[in-house]
Amino acid sequence: MVKAIFWDNDGVLVDTERLYFLATQHVLATVGIPLTKDDYIELFLVQGKGAWHLAEAKGVFPNAIAELRHERNRLYSTLLSQQPLIIDGVRKVVDVLHRTYVMGIVTSSRQDHFTLIHRSTNLLPYFRFVLTANDYTQSKPHPEPYLLAAERSGTARKSA
Repeated sequence: MVKAIFWDNDGVLVDTERLYFLATQHVLATVGIPLTKDDYIELFLVQGKGAWHLAEAKGVFPNAIAELRHERNRLYSTLLSQQPLIIDGVRKVVDVLHRTYVMGIVTSSRQDHFTLIHRSTNLLPYFRFVLTANDYTQSKPHPEPYLLAAERSGTARKSA
């Protein structure tokens, strides 16, 4: 029997993936690295490894990569602040489901980005808890975030 629902955030509750892609694409272009939408999907969404290794392979020094990452995060934060992000129909779905199920958000987003995203969505009251990348050490698809979510939801199976 289903007792809890753990939601991803980006691309499920809110339309943010395109903004993260644009910010990353822009910053990598400044060091001569083109990033296509297909590249982004493969590297970020399928493999889950990002694209900084492309800069490293091109000879960009680690301190410069750290600066690029900082600039990407700054640009992404700016983009998040400029438009509504909630996906059509999400509020209606979570409104119905939260009455029956314990719900939580399990996201790879950083806490600061998550806070910016949900500053105006008014979705958070539907969820009992939120886990961001700041709350665990092994990122999805590793089971750690989901095991922590099961624990927070109160639905984790107890070992005998």
